[in-house]
Amino acid sequence: MLHKINKEHIPKALWLVCDRIKGCGGQAWLIGGSVRDLVLNVQPKDWDIEVYGLEPDVLHETLKNMGHCESVGKQFGVIKLWLDGL
Repeated sequence: MLHKINKEHIPKALWLVCDRIKGCGGQAWLIGGSVRDLVLNVQPKDWDIEVYGLEPDVLHETLKNMGHCESVGKQFGVIKLWLDGL
């Protein structure tokens, strides 16, 4: 069963992050509980993005220019990013 997600529930700042990742040659996929919440028409409290095509160091360098950025799971390539508006 396919569900239609209202793109208006996704903050502009998140689109900017995804565009920046794409501009560096990566691909950003929205995953996890935020997708579930969108399908249920509930505003997510946080956003999980899986990134393909960028090395963790390149991704961290790209994201740190957008807000406060921390590597919290180096062995798994987990990076947290705090932005105004998200």
